[in-house]
This record gives sequence, C-alpha cells and structure tokens, in this order.
Amino acid sequence: MREMLLHKSFKKSTSLYNMKLAYLSPSRGISINQSGGAGTHIRGTLQGFKENGVDVLPLIAGDMFASRIDNGNKEEIKIIGNKKSFRNLVKGILPNKIRLFFRDLRTIKEDKEYIKKAAIEIEKFKPEAIYERSSFMSVAGIQLASQFNLPLFFETDGCMVEIIRDDYGVFSTQWGNSIERRKMLKADFVVVMNKLAINVVSEKFRISKNKFIVKTLGIEAPDTVVDENKIKELKSKFSLEGKYVVGFVGSISTIILPKYWTTA
Repeated sequence: MREMLLHKSFKKSTSLYNMKLAYLSPSRGISINQSGGAGTHIRGTLQGFKENGVDVLPLIAGDMFASRIDNGNKEEIKIIGNKKSFRNLVKGILPNKIRLFFRDLRTIKEDKEYIKKAAIEIEKFKPEAIYERSSFMSVAGIQLASQFNLPLFFETDGCMVEIIRDDYGVFSTQWGNSIERRKMLKADFVVVMNKLAINVVSEKFRISKNKFIVKTLGIEAPDTVVDENKIKELKSKFSLEGKYVVGFVGSISTIILPKYWTTA
C-alpha cells in the first residue's frame, strides 16, 4: 500500500501522512458494511490506507443512494411495491436482450447521478488523488479525475464484465470491456490483486505493463485464531489426513468455481 501511493504523481511524495484520497465505488449494489467479498475488500482497502496515514473520503454509491423508507408511510411503500410489480411485468414481456439493454442504460444513468453527487464531495474534500474500484458501465473515475485534474488509481480484476455476464447477463460483453479498456487507458495506474494478473489483464486490454501496480489481497495472519480441535474434527469428518487442503475466503461467483481450483 505504501509503495503504491508514494509516487511522483502526488504533490506530497515523501510521506503518506495527511495525504488525502477519494475512494470511489460507483456501483449501487455495493455498500461499505455489506457482508461478502466486495464489502470485505472495500473495508480492508480503506483500513490499509488509514493505517498508512491516508485521509480517505469513501464515496460508496450503495450508501450514497441508499433507499430510506419511513416504515409508517404505507402509501410510499405501496407505490414502491407497485413499481416493482410493473418492472417484473415488463421483464416478463420483453426479450432478454432488450431487457438487458435497458438495464445497462439505467446503469449509465445512475452513474451520471453518482458522478454529480461525488463531485460535490470531492470539491469540498480536495483530495490529492482518486482511487476507484471498477464498476460495470461506470466512467466515474476518469470523469472526476479529469474534472479535478487528479491522478487516478484504477482497481480491476480484469474479468468483471464476464462475471456479471455469467451471473446476471449483459447486453454486450464487447461494449462492457471497451469501457473497461477506456478506463485503463486514461488512468494513471491500473491496480491488480497479484503479479500474475498483470500479464493477463495487460494482454486482454492491450495496456502497457508499466501502468500496473499490485495491491495484494489477504488476511492478517496475527489476528487469525486457529482452533486445533476444530481442524482435527474437520480432517476426520472429510478424510483429509495427509491431503493438501486449499482454503478460500470470499464469495463464490460463477467465475470462481471449484473446477478452476482443480485445474490451477
């Protein structure tokens, strides 16, 4: 984390303390306190910045646009319920490809709303750089970095579009990946989670390897409590004695299936 941020792109390149950073997560489906991989990853990244003395402004769309419904307002709840029913009706009528097209257009509209709201906060906070967790169909990072003339760190796994396509469907994989490539080209740095990803992502999107920075994932080993009795119990239950066991922490999406583990 320290090596990643101590770079000539910043005005203060000798120390991370008092450095100001805007953290963008433009997807409305992600909030800072949610369980699962995305929320855990965001919290860990923010903690890493803060532990290195960085003053971080989290701009998490899922929290910025969270629906707040008065439980006593039955009329409002009824209206929202009717909107959902109408949406489900339309989904049942439209061909899947057209439905996905309109859904992706709605995502672009929501991104514009996010950019407008985030710009207000960035103007007040006055960060020295922007760090963005890539979101599907979003151009928030490159637009805000250009608007405020700030360096952009763009975090990607290189396969987000394919994950969303396989789990939920997309109108066009090519369209989605063209937006991802545009973001990588305009970013000052592309952040990936391990060194092996550099070759894969750079070749897939035709991006110079010199742009890449690695921010590894993991857990804090000293904070991990090992229950030896539980380990013995699990080894006995699943006949694991003498076998090599690989653990996985996170949520299982379509692209992270056991079949990939066995061929790794």
